[in-house]
Amino acid sequence: MKRSPTFWLIPMIGVCGAIALAAGLWNSGSPPAPMDKGVCWRVDGQGKGVTFSVVAGKVSNFESCAVRLEAIYLRNSQPLIGAYQGRFIFVGPDAIDSAPHLDGSRWPVFFGPQRKQIDDIIRQGRGNSTVRLSPGP
Repeated sequence: MKRSPTFWLIPMIGVCGAIALAAGLWNSGSPPAPMDKGVCWRVDGQGKGVTFSVVAGKVSNFESCAVRLEAIYLRNSQPLIGAYQGRFIFVGPDAIDSAPHLDGSRWPVFFGPQRKQIDDIIRQGRGNSTVRLSPGP
């Protein structure tokens, strides 16, 4: 029986997807992000010497923590890493990203236009007010 060239395509895609998912969820040995409810953290140090310092308590959600970290970034012009309820937040000149591990795959927290809106609000000194953003792309 002759099989079509695409016969193996779907099983191979499934195997590759499973491998990619496992690699993304694999614990890399990096320290876990703190799980404290409502606490926004800043990561200090790198490698085995990672410590966490509290940025703010009673933070309502992940995005609010990311905005607080962005305010620190705007003041110091230095990339930084933070954490909120088990996820890391990476703030740098090009993006605000998130990952489950320090060396894990990263996903955007905000898109370009949203970050610009946040930066404008912070620079105007309205960082404690409710931030309403336009939807991302």
